[in-house]
Amino acid sequence: MATVGVDVGKNGFLALLDEGDGVYCEPMPMIEPSGKGKRRYDVALLVRILRTWNDTFDVKLAAVEKQQVHPGQGSVSGFSLGEGFGIMVGVVTALGIPLECPHPKTWQAEMLRDVPGSDTKARSVEACGRLFPAVDLRRTERCKGPDNNKSDSILIAEWARRRIMG
Repeated sequence: MATVGVDVGKNGFLALLDEGDGVYCEPMPMIEPSGKGKRRYDVALLVRILRTWNDTFDVKLAAVEKQQVHPGQGSVSGFSLGEGFGIMVGVVTALGIPLECPHPKTWQAEMLRDVPGSDTKARSVEACGRLFPAVDLRRTERCKGPDNNKSDSILIAEWARRRIMG
């Protein structure tokens, strides 16, 4: 049994928690264009990752963080987040994985409850470090500090696991 958490966005992450407390993370699959161009979601790779995880670990629930446009956010940025959210929901649904789409404040209220401060990014890194001290939260081995997108995806997967466990 396993759960998946997704922090949507071009710098987002996919995280899988298995029942043996294994934590597996993948950066959001992107196609890096040559020359001038914008990065695009690599839907084919996304499908392969999630299909492999589901076949290997029997995913019981995927939680994809709900996205919405915020006041002052640019239209390109808003469209990009909406595109990523739609792709994730479509892929998870097509693979037959049960899906929930919690609002950020919903999963954060539970997962960041005992972490002081007002900076949700720093609180996410701290909460994840407390729950999963052995997990390297850096985006890559070359990074110096933890990546809050990675910690968010792991915490969203943990939120999903708690939903299943009751």
